[in-house]
Amino acid sequence: MFCVCRDVTERKKMEAALAESEERYRLLVEESPDLIGIFRDDRLVFINSTGVSLLGAGSKQELLGRRSEELIHPGDHAAKKDRVRRRLAGEASVYPAEVRYLRLDGTVLPMEVSAAPVHFAGLEGVQFIARDITERKRAEAALRESLLFRREAEKIGRIGAWKVCPETDYLFWTEGIYQILGLSPDLRFGLQQGLRYYDAADLPRIRRALEAAEKQGIPFRLEVGLTSATGGISGRRSGASGGWRRAAGPTSWAPFRTLPNANGRKPHWRKARSG
Repeated sequence: MFCVCRDVTERKKMEAALAESEERYRLLVEESPDLIGIFRDDRLVFINSTGVSLLGAGSKQELLGRRSEELIHPGDHAAKKDRVRRRLAGEASVYPAEVRYLRLDGTVLPMEVSAAPVHFAGLEGVQFIARDITERKRAEAALRESLLFRREAEKIGRIGAWKVCPETDYLFWTEGIYQILGLSPDLRFGLQQGLRYYDAADLPRIRRALEAAEKQGIPFRLEVGLTSATGGISGRRSGASGGWRRAAGPTSWAPFRTLPNANGRKPHWRKARSG
């Protein structure tokens, strides 16, 4: 009788380490705040607990085996197929993408999705990670509504706003400013160019006010003359007010609001100066 013994200590250590690594990955996937799933042959073969909750299911079994068309809004089917085809062909720039998923009760769930090929249970599939962007979409909708309201308010009140940075000559105008000055919104100016639409006699006061706001945080309110592209308001009939706040980063901004005819008097128009 012959007996052959082999030390398998290292193999057992490797197996234990692999099992530990797999368990850590499983916990990471399960506890992820994002939906993580795998499609194989266009059927869902894996989904984490977050995905079950987001899609309104009571268990994973309610979702496993479903085709992607059952979980994605019909309006996004064609785009989804095209993205998957291109991603499997090696194109990485197709993700992330916004996709409308469907909860089991039929409600729409906006998601930001990334996907990549993966091997699952020895077969090829597509792993996807989807993040609920419901709150972001609500914030975007609220911002759009706010911008529309501001535009209407500017039109009605003949009010506009400037955002400037004297250090870099940066100037941003709202649509109201372009309307007041009779200029196309496609035009872009630096600060020094924009200031030429104010009376030359008022420019020193404007520059001093901006400098004091920038360096000392002093808010200001001025009445200055304004020149439009076709004519100008003479006298001191345009109000300008503003303050200063330092944005995140190296650039500072000063909002600068212009109100033509602030005192309610009828303006006297004159030809705009050139330059």
